[in-house]
Parts: sequence; structure tokens; C-alpha cells
Amino acid sequence: MDVYDLLIGFFILTSFITRTFGGDDGLISRIIVADIFGALAIVTFILVGKKFIASGKVQSVWFLMACFAIGILWSFEPLKSLIEVIILVFLTLIFSTLISFYNSPQKFTRLILLFSWSSLVGSIIGLYDSFIGGHGLPRIFPERAMGEALSGFRNAGQAGAYMLISISVLFAFYNCGLFLQLNRKQKNTIRFSLFFSFLFFLTTGKIAAYIGLMAGLFCYFIYKRNLKVVVSAVAIGVVVFFILNYMQLSSPIIYNRLEQKVKTRIVEPYEGKENNAGTNFLKSNFGGALQSFTDNPFTASGIGGFMGRYGRYEVHSTYLKIIGETGLIGIIGYMIFIISFLRFFMIPKQTSINNPYATFLKELFPLIIGCLISWGYTYHLRKREFWIMYAIVFIAYRLMKKWEL
Repeated sequence: MDVYDLLIGFFILTSFITRTFGGDDGLISRIIVADIFGALAIVTFILVGKKFIASGKVQSVWFLMACFAIGILWSFEPLKSLIEVIILVFLTLIFSTLISFYNSPQKFTRLILLFSWSSLVGSIIGLYDSFIGGHGLPRIFPERAMGEALSGFRNAGQAGAYMLISISVLFAFYNCGLFLQLNRKQKNTIRFSLFFSFLFFLTTGKIAAYIGLMAGLFCYFIYKRNLKVVVSAVAIGVVVFFILNYMQLSSPIIYNRLEQKVKTRIVEPYEGKENNAGTNFLKSNFGGALQSFTDNPFTASGIGGFMGRYGRYEVHSTYLKIIGETGLIGIIGYMIFIISFLRFFMIPKQTSINNPYATFLKELFPLIIGCLISWGYTYHLRKREFWIMYAIVFIAYRLMKKWEL
């Protein structure tokens, strides 16, 4: 194991710790511990003479970055826009180093296992802090709000979004031939990571992630159409039922918080109740994004320039954020980017049915649809786990092609 391998490994392993180094503004307020390892990995990668993969499929990522950068010139907050672009360029470089290094079958498996370890450790810490740490024992990470499941994340919403991607990747890997090639210890790592990630996921109260996972599993069940999948779905439902009932007795604070989230975010908006905080927030937040686009259709407010002029918070939706903060230029860039990403799941008809990487991508695609739905309320481009997942998909596609040769 060389220095680069160690550094990028620590980037992945610590990616669930999204608490920043402090400050309310500026670049330092956006840096997390994983970014330090990531920056050192990028520098080491270049210094040792390793080369980035030169692929046409990477160009859509850099084109998106260029579209966002153009908006800096007309942004309401040029400095904030610059910081946003710097963060995204950094994550793109991380993505580039990941796909350039973990590009063999053995390293791909290592990448999956590193991601599973990150999810496993983050989940266990989160469950400990939420249940055991709340009964007089010391917490590992400080509490932010009563009953909020955090682990190393800044808020429960980030935890839910992270676990949605993790569960999607690990579930697909578990159901393809690549899982059978692992040794017993590695298989157990995947199994335990899936189990604890799902448990922790349930405690986060991230409604958009819940909807995304349910939509993804629904698409998966339709895709599979067999009795085994139906039985599995029933089993998952039973497990969730008992977990929620146990939670009501053992941790009523967490249960009440989840119940309140469901009530304000789903039940009350569905019933059309007035003065609903969740509905009012969405109206003002999403409405502000559309107003920003109307005021300046080409670049809108500039990425990062929305907050403070059109609303107190940034836009809580990838798609409306692109509309309200990057305008037509950003919309074009993002459409090219996301179409390029989805094309990895278009498996050629002549691909062998025994190709394990093709199977992995097929298993993952229904859950990616769920992620796309979830991103309607979550801004995914700034999340480290998204770029790790994107790298996994990119590498799997390339290995699928090589496997056919």
C-alpha cells in the first residue's frame, strides 16, 4: 500500500464526518477532515507522476464546472460563488483521482469495501450516540438537537442523504456476482454495513431520503418481478415495523422527532393544512428559485448568490438550485452532466449475462432512480458520497467493457 492509497483511503473512511473546522463564512468554514486527506492525495497523485484518465466521459464534469464558473461574473455574491466553484472543482479532482487509481478489479473491490467501512463506522457511531449515548454514557459526537441522529454529520439530513447512496451501492454490490468473489470477512463487512446503515438511516428522519429509497426499491421490485424479491420486501417491512415499535419504547425522543417530521413534511401538506411550516418553507424557498431565474434567466443569482437576496437559506433542491442559481447556462451544463452519468447504466445488448460489472450496474440503476427523486429536495453535487458513488459507477462501466474483451 503506497502513500496515495493510504491518503485516499482515509478520505473515503472519514467522508461521513461532515463537521467543518469552524467559522460561519469563507472557505475554512466549508472544509472537513476528509478534505485534508483528499487534498494531500491529489498532490501526492500528481507528484509521483500518476496520470489522470483521459476519457470523453469525464469532459461533461468539467463542462459543468465551467458553466458554474461563468456565473461568477454576474453573481450577486461573487466571493461565495467562487468558493462554491472551488469546492466543486476540488470534488471533481477527487473523482478524477479515484477513477484513475481504483481502475482494476482488485482496486475496485477495495474501493467498495472502503465505502462500506465508512458507512459501517458512521452508522454504529450514530446508533450509539442516539440510543446508548442518550442514557448517561458519553457521546462520541456532540448533540445538536434533542433526538437528532447525527453521527459525524452536521445534521440528520446529511446523514440520511449519505446512507441513501451507501445503501444503494452496497445493495447492488451484494446482489451481483462480485460479492461472491469476496472472502468471508469481506462478505460480512458488506452485510453488517448494509444492516447498520439501514438501521441508522431509519433514525435520521430525512424524508427525501426515505422517499428516494422507497421509490428505488419499488423500481427494483418491478425490474426483478420474482417471488424472492417480494418475500424480501415483506421481510424488510416487518423489520422496519418492529424497529419503529422498539424505538417508541426505548427512545421516545427519537421516535417523537421522526413522527413530527412525517407529520409536518407529509401528512399536513397532503391534508392541505394552513400554516404548515414545511409547506411554507418550500413555497418560499422554491418560489425564490423561480423568481431568481425570472430576474436573470442566463445565470440567475450565480451559484451561492441566492441566500440573503431571495431567501434565508440556499435552495433545497438540486434541480431548482440549478435553475435559481445558475440559470440557462447551468441548466445546459447539468443536463449534459446527468445524461452522461445515466448513460453508464445503458448496458449494450451484446454484453454477456455473466459480466459481473454489468450486473452491478443493472442492480444499481433502479436505486439511482430513487436517488434522482430524492435529489429533488437535496443538493447532491456538493456531497462527497455522491462523487465516491459516481467514481464507483464510472469504474464499473470501464471494467464491464474490459471484461468483454
